Amino acid sequence: MKAKQNQRFIERTLFLEQLPYPGFKEHIVAAISGNGLKIIRNITKQTWRLFDLANDWGERKNFWRKPPSERSEEIKNLRRQLSQFIELTP
Repeated sequence: MKAKQNQRFIERTLFLEQLPYPGFKEHIVAAISGNGLKIIRNITKQTWRLFDLANDWGERKNFWRKPPSERSEEIKNLRRQLSQFIELTP
């Protein structure tokens, strides 16, 4: 499948959660910003991942350890929103 480049995203944050069940043992929560950033927290393994979907639709490059400095505020805001979502979701 050919990667989609420079897609336009709607200006809102979407959240998703995948709970553990018999065939899948991990608890994963994610948020996608209106600018195409996607942050994923694996609660089971206590890991984080960060992707730029506008330029990497296939999620091949994880920016978590070296995030783009020009997007640091956006990343910080998205992480805060995801943490709030986790805290407020039963």
